[in-house]
Amino acid sequence: MADPPALSVSDLTVRLGSATPVAGVDLHIRAGGRLALLGASGSGKSLTAAAVAGCLPPIARAHGSVQVGGTEVLHRPAARRAAAARVGLVVQDSATALNPMARIGRQLREPLRRRGLSRAAAAAEVDLLLRGVGLNDPEPILRSHPGALSGGQRQRVCLALALACEVGLLVADEPTTALDVVTQAAVLELLRQRTGGAGGPALLFITHDIAVAASLCDEIAVMDAGVVVERGPAAQIVAAPGHPATRRLIDSAHDIERDLVAATRWAS
Repeated sequence: MADPPALSVSDLTVRLGSATPVAGVDLHIRAGGRLALLGASGSGKSLTAAAVAGCLPPIARAHGSVQVGGTEVLHRPAARRAAAARVGLVVQDSATALNPMARIGRQLREPLRRRGLSRAAAAAEVDLLLRGVGLNDPEPILRSHPGALSGGQRQRVCLALALACEVGLLVADEPTTALDVVTQAAVLELLRQRTGGAGGPALLFITHDIAVAASLCDEIAVMDAGVVVERGPAAQIVAAPGHPATRRLIDSAHDIERDLVAATRWAS
């Protein structure tokens, strides 16, 4: 019997007061797949991610269907979902994603202990997770509070924490926007290594950067004004964009690339 889709979103609508920032969104990610949800600021992509992850703001009113691993979860906040229907969440602001008062080691061990691992087994798994996300000297990290770490270190810890929960779906909402170029590339490579395929969780990657989306994900869905306006294989979307919103995102990426080239020539 085939595995259920990692994510199936049907006719998702989110209202905030009189506004409807998400209107009738449909998304599908197969088990082990990677989908980029692409759009400019205000397009509705982060609210869509919040509905999937179970962290919509209290004033939001949502209807439609969100199924994770075949289980309906739309009206269940993250803490009330069955274990098989929970998602791992990596957000842009890693400083707010971690408890500032707790050491990193404690925060990483907690989900492992809840899974039934012994103290020793949890400690060994935490060591492996941190090394797996490129933090090859785990001890100082484990003893630290989040505020003592760099943005790149915190983002890697957040990724390790999401992976510690052994979920079938990872939601990454603009996880590299606040990072420098070198750290951004490292985090993207870790996402590429640790998601997708037969053994890893599926990935819903939220971004405004079409170059990043195409380099990481198999498929792209483009949002504009709360609606999915285009979807398909990443290579096809980049090569032959069919909607003006997609073309604007591609033109913006080209403009940034030209500015970087010009700045490099000026500096030299």
